[in-house]
Amino acid sequence: MKKIINFFSKYKLSLAGKKIILAISAGPDSMALLDMMRQIVDDPQSQLIICHVDHCLRNDSYLESEIITKYCQQYKLQLEETKWDTPHPANGLEAAARDFRYDFFAKILRKYQADYLFTAHHGDDLAENILIKLLRSGNVQEMNSLRPIRNWINNSLLVRPLLSFSKEELLVYAKKRKLAYIVDYTNQENETLRNRLRHFVMPQLKKDAVDLIKNANRFVQTEESLEDWQKLLFEKIRYHKLLSGIIQVNAADLSDFNCHQLSLYFNWLIDKEWGRQVYFESLDLSDNVQNTKDHFTLVRYLSHFYICPSDIILLKNHQQEVVLDQCFSWFKTKYIITLNKLDLPEVGYFYANKTSKFIARNLQATDRFKLPNGSHVKPKKKFAEKKIPTFMRNTYLAILINDDIVFVQDIFKNQEYNINYQRYNIYTLF
Repeated sequence: MKKIINFFSKYKLSLAGKKIILAISAGPDSMALLDMMRQIVDDPQSQLIICHVDHCLRNDSYLESEIITKYCQQYKLQLEETKWDTPHPANGLEAAARDFRYDFFAKILRKYQADYLFTAHHGDDLAENILIKLLRSGNVQEMNSLRPIRNWINNSLLVRPLLSFSKEELLVYAKKRKLAYIVDYTNQENETLRNRLRHFVMPQLKKDAVDLIKNANRFVQTEESLEDWQKLLFEKIRYHKLLSGIIQVNAADLSDFNCHQLSLYFNWLIDKEWGRQVYFESLDLSDNVQNTKDHFTLVRYLSHFYICPSDIILLKNHQQEVVLDQCFSWFKTKYIITLNKLDLPEVGYFYANKTSKFIARNLQATDRFKLPNGSHVKPKKKFAEKKIPTFMRNTYLAILINDDIVFVQDIFKNQEYNINYQRYNIYTLF
């Protein structure tokens, strides 16, 4: 218990009145974390939310839920559970499982407006992770992906308070406290690199280096100190978040960076904005070329860099009916079309006949903008004039009345004049 209390003291992490999501399996390390936190916080029944994901990868996985449920019922703790019972991918199973798991944790964190997500990664996990990343990439930041504390979604923190504990220490604790737990039999197999390191390499390293876990933690702290200096530099670079959620950075502000330093910057920016650790090992900085990694896309177009989650730019043929004076969402931003003047950020305006219904949708290849002289022009020409990269054009909000395009965010508005037309204003709501 002293080690984990020292962790909170060392990192000045306040627990008083905080809502904490505990990501718990029924393994001995998870059950030890659960038991420690129940004793440490002032009001475990209101502060702790236990999260469990049944990945349905073993026939006996239901036993995990039984153990966790019994513990939570005994101490009247809140429990949130889900199952990954959809078809599992043949390749990339570990990454897919992690994505499913953390998506669920994020959902629960938002539900309870929690402050922290705690996971039960321990010192052996840390040393194994450093070795795995050394073998696979040699990228120092990837080797330091299991950090004690890092920013996560909604201004929350992802916390790993057990990194100074060895696996043996947590087993001793679980047995001493007579905690029920399950040992995952798949961990005994040698199919994965992690398990081979765990069974054949780690025992020898622990014999040869009694301070292995302490040294692994020192490596993390040293690398974090270097990243702090890097962060001071990166935070001086200004960037702009577009309404679609895409980040825009002036290429001139990064002109002194080499390709590796650019990768470090964009890795940092993704972590800051989306709470994800994504590493672009190599970049093609040719104009309008998409660099995609772990569901994020980076593009250089003319004088700017653009970066965003890939699902934003993959959305096509999105259409919805919009009603005057009623809020609607477009790429996670809320809008309203109104005849009134509102004290809100204005996106733009257009003139048209009186109506109360509109269509909001993506632009299509067959669309045309009508010019005042009666001629028509293709959207791609207007986008090119505004220097909008091809991959972003799907995200631009188009407003139609019947089949006529009357407005496209930052690109076009109906320029015809008629004495009977009314001015429609478009605002964002934050």
